[in-house]
Amino acid sequence: MYLLWPSGLVLPPYVVYKGKNLYKDWVCGGPSGAVYTTSLNGWMESDQFMEWFKTIFLEWTTPFSQHPRILIFDRHLSHLSLDSIKCACENFILLSLPSKLTHLLQPFDRTVYRPVKQR
Repeated sequence: MYLLWPSGLVLPPYVVYKGKNLYKDWVCGGPSGAVYTTSLNGWMESDQFMEWFKTIFLEWTTPFSQHPRILIFDRHLSHLSLDSIKCACENFILLSLPSKLTHLLQPFDRTVYRPVKQR
């Protein structure tokens, strides 16, 4: 996933493949700075989320830390470990979207990912 900031900064993608092992041919020719991992079901789970949060999100957003930063999250179980919440509270103002309404409130899900999922 690429995240585009108003400043023009684009975070490198974090790719989760379904499987136990990560094969070299899965990562050849990928975007610069991309991080690749696996999970048994191909979904981001709490371990992958913490890796993404610490190695990509925190690292790339630290230059903006002189300004208040708000982190909007959707209460997905993969994001709700004690470590992730503690780490987020130390670095951001947290804003949680209400349960059962994220499909209506997440602009990326409605405008970017929805058409991709439909295709």
